Amino acid sequence: MRHHRSLRFPTAALSRSALLVGFAFVACVAGGCGSSGDTSAGGDDGGGSIPVQDSGGTHHPDATSSPDAGNDGTTGPLGDDGGGDATAISDSGDDVATDAAGDTSATGADGESSEAGGDATADSPSPVADGAADASANDAGGADTGSVADSSATDTGSGGGGDASANDATSNADAANEASTDAGSGCDLTGTWGAKVIVNVSWGGGTSLLTADTGNVELWGLLQGTQSGTTVSGTLQPCGIETPDFQSGLLGETYGTTFPDSLFDHTPPYIPSISSTVTLSGTAPGASYTTPKQAILLGIALTDPTGVWPNLGQAQADQVDMDQDSKPGVTADAKTGATGEGGTYSYPPLALPGLFTPPPRADRLYMALRAVAAFNGTLVSCTQASGAASVASLDDHIIGCHVQGATTDCTSNETTFVDQNRPVFTVNSATFTTTKLSAGAACPDVRAALP
Repeated sequence: MRHHRSLRFPTAALSRSALLVGFAFVACVAGGCGSSGDTSAGGDDGGGSIPVQDSGGTHHPDATSSPDAGNDGTTGPLGDDGGGDATAISDSGDDVATDAAGDTSATGADGESSEAGGDATADSPSPVADGAADASANDAGGADTGSVADSSATDTGSGGGGDASANDATSNADAANEASTDAGSGCDLTGTWGAKVIVNVSWGGGTSLLTADTGNVELWGLLQGTQSGTTVSGTLQPCGIETPDFQSGLLGETYGTTFPDSLFDHTPPYIPSISSTVTLSGTAPGASYTTPKQAILLGIALTDPTGVWPNLGQAQADQVDMDQDSKPGVTADAKTGATGEGGTYSYPPLALPGLFTPPPRADRLYMALRAVAAFNGTLVSCTQASGAASVASLDDHIIGCHVQGATTDCTSNETTFVDQNRPVFTVNSATFTTTKLSAGAACPDVRAALP
């Protein structure tokens, strides 16, 4: 029987070099770009030298001294900073800066990147002329260590009294973003998740009524969990089930069953949740994502939820009126109308037809159901996991019914007949998908996110 919504168990932005070049261009427009004099050894800080102003605003077209990049007030001859000028504008593109008259005093060839986080390593091809002030940086990925010029990080180099030893691509603007990226902290999996399991099943034609066939059972669930390391512990709430239609070759009829959404959406929930634990091999995408075998029960309580499925009589004794409609188990409706395949649904018969009399039929079925499953998949991203599901069993019993067109429920013999002619599923394969939902999501949101 096909249960509609029935059991549903389970930048890069602009480059920094472009930005700095743009800044230097503005400075040139504002104050001129130097006179005809040559600059001497314009500082081998990775970017050459450009005309500078002293702290009082005086323009130095042929600068022989400049304020220290670290604003320590110390000046010295260009190229021999001793704590001196940090005017390098080449940050990761093999730029060549020229001085006032066009003489190239230093080549900023720091275009090679050697750090994990993407910082440009200042690798000046010229001899280091800045004494203790210059340093070659080998960034370890986002923590630019030591240079006063790097305002938000520290360079692992030996930057001296203020020179920007390695014009790092991450200095200032990028330090915070790079630090979080390089940290590799993994995913935050705490929250609300929707889950869908698709189970391919087959059933035999060993009864007087039923025709053998195959189809899919679809199950939905709501996972609420809190992450602790590589474990997410919480609860699993059933949110729906759809089962395939089945046919009777003998009668030439199609039957289907649908569970109302209200069975799963009621507040407080009619169907109790169960404890659920997800175990991962890591917290980054690509980690394994597994759950233990667990059972979802609808309309029945079992001492051993994953044990042997009881016979009809025992299931009737163990039934629980979960949807609180004064009927045993949970109530499903027989499908009516068009099948979508050119036919129409029939109500399930409660006996074989007589020679001249039609059989009585059921329009509502009172059922007990169980799904036993485990997940064995992969964390695809921080908001999705998917993979194979191991479904040990999909079980049900029709423990009672209502006679179509009557005010009475089925007799014991009628209930036994319809239960014996239900499809008994054999699981062929199964897959699952989970997706993270917003806080406060409920079963309707699960079905909408995973149709």
